[in-house]
Amino acid sequence: MKYVRVSEHIDADLRRGWSSWNFGLEGFDGSKDDLLTEIREIAECGGEFWLSGFNIWVDESTKLDDSFGVVFVDDYEIREMYKNYWVAVDRVNAVNGLSAHELPESLQTIDDIVNEVKNNPAKYDGTGDGESFSTENAKVLHSFEFNGKNYHIIEA
Repeated sequence: MKYVRVSEHIDADLRRGWSSWNFGLEGFDGSKDDLLTEIREIAECGGEFWLSGFNIWVDESTKLDDSFGVVFVDDYEIREMYKNYWVAVDRVNAVNGLSAHELPESLQTIDDIVNEVKNNPAKYDGTGDGESFSTENAKVLHSFEFNGKNYHIIEA
């Protein structure tokens, strides 16, 4: 299958292999220890912890697990997207890994795919739920800039 993904950091995205909620916005800046400290401080009094567009309620009953470099706050999985930048992982819409837009199988050449994307910018602009794919054997076939965004055609 071929996919198109809008990204400023495609190599890091492919290495990471997962997508966040809210397009990586509204994450937490700081170390893992800083993140855990803030969550624990809010939980002591009971309150909301804001992350990736979610108001996550934490209190004394909140299950907090920080093993293997991942932080779980009840059902939320929080991972380091970039050095000292933490986000909530999307395991609902991106169950297979990295989010992208699946391309029709009828598009066989790079030129066909680029024309499809340029002729349907709202469909392939990197917003919405899209589909997801495993990055294990994925490779970037072509990258191009259009309307101020970096597009990557990926085979997975």
